[in-house]
Amino acid sequence: MIRAKGKYLCLFFMFFLTNFFAQIHSADEGINKRIDSLKLRIGIEKENNAIYDVLVEIGRSYDGISPDSALKYFNQAKKKAEEMNDELRLSHVGALVSGAYIDIGKTKEAILMLRQLKTKLAATSLAQMSSNHKSTYAQVLGNLANAYQTQGDYPNAITIYFETLKVIEQMKDDEMLALCWNNMGMVFQALGDYEKALNYFSKGLDLGKKLNDSRLISMNLTNIGVVYIEMERSEEALAIFEEALLIDKRNNDQEGIARIKGNIGLVHQRNGEAILKRNANIDKGRKEVKIAIECYKNSLTTSETLNSEYVTTILYGNIGWSYILLNDRKNAEYYLKKSLELSTSIHSLDDIKNAHENLFVLYKKNNDFVNSLFHYEKYILFRDSILNEENTKINMRQELKYEYEKQAAADSVAHAKESEIKNAELAKQKAEISAKKNQQYALFGGLLCVCVFGVFMYNRFKVTQKQKGIIEEQKNVVEEQKKLVEEKQKEILDSIHYARRIQMAQVPSEKRVSSILKKLRS
Repeated sequence: MIRAKGKYLCLFFMFFLTNFFAQIHSADEGINKRIDSLKLRIGIEKENNAIYDVLVEIGRSYDGISPDSALKYFNQAKKKAEEMNDELRLSHVGALVSGAYIDIGKTKEAILMLRQLKTKLAATSLAQMSSNHKSTYAQVLGNLANAYQTQGDYPNAITIYFETLKVIEQMKDDEMLALCWNNMGMVFQALGDYEKALNYFSKGLDLGKKLNDSRLISMNLTNIGVVYIEMERSEEALAIFEEALLIDKRNNDQEGIARIKGNIGLVHQRNGEAILKRNANIDKGRKEVKIAIECYKNSLTTSETLNSEYVTTILYGNIGWSYILLNDRKNAEYYLKKSLELSTSIHSLDDIKNAHENLFVLYKKNNDFVNSLFHYEKYILFRDSILNEENTKINMRQELKYEYEKQAAADSVAHAKESEIKNAELAKQKAEISAKKNQQYALFGGLLCVCVFGVFMYNRFKVTQKQKGIIEEQKNVVEEQKKLVEEKQKEILDSIHYARRIQMAQVPSEKRVSSILKKLRS
């Protein structure tokens, strides 16, 4: 039996617009109040710089709600930038205008504008760019890659994304890095290279956890779950969708909740379809399909409220196919015709093909051969048209593989050269640090020797002082003893002299002795 599988609902973001995490609610009272408040400021602000900033903020507030209104205010901001002759602001608002062009389907005009902006901004080397210049350059590159991605030009998209990564690495902006990884993952997912897609989504998830950014975490979890659906790893997909759903419920992110519920529905639908195909457990299979329908309808309510036509047409088609599985012709026909009508209005070839294919299966099962033949012929027509695109996509996949490997090799060589330079710088720094350390060691050693010598000299000084004190004390003692001896000596000498005088007093004088001797002689 020919059948079209249900389609998943992925998360793809226009690149680097400030409000990329903003919830998209056409009737969001908070956003409407913000827009009204900003509009009042236009008449209050006097400086062109301030008016420019307000106009840009109004445009960003409309982004995702009304691309035409966003474009209107971005163009007004562009005129202000022209009045100020501010080239950087002109480039910045040009990136925003190009994003609005992509939203309203003017992708070719957006690419032309973005190429011109890229050439102008790249005239300054990355090393010489200011932070604002780099930020604007990253926005231009990111939106250019998105435009190529929207057209299905994956080789150019991935090449520009690699350029964008280099700028972001210079900026050290983790949020922009996570968005770039997300969109690169989408490119590889579209080409069926699920391993590379998982690699980029996983890196974005790890970065979201590092930043503790719940919306980054939810976005990457959802996209990983979608890849798991494609890889037929349904249990892992369900587990990861449930984890993302809890985060979006905490954040009250209605659009995120709608997408995740739709993807959960797809897992149940495929599980139920597989069971019914095997005729293993009919009741269990039908139960799985009914759970899928309930998930789809919950998601559909939100997507219709948000006026998300792309999501809505996918949900119509998935619900219609689910009713075919339940043999409910009336409901299946209703939703498949709704899908065909909406997909035709938005020119979504893949969804038009799926709608015709599913209607062919429905009418064939019910023996309505006229309608069955009509939709089969339409299905073949669109299938062949898309098949040409698929063949182109296969060629692109090969080209992209070559570009990816070439870029990886270039990055490897550049990284090797950069590593060599860094290693040389590190060696030089280590030598300088080693020399400084040696100088410090010598200085500290000298200071230590001086300190030790100082302590030694101080100690010797104290010892000398102490010895000098002892000597002085001993000298004083000797002096005292000397004085005492001298006094005793004087006393002795005085006594001797006194005794001599007494003796001499008793001894006759020489004259008398002579006189006596003379007398005796005579």
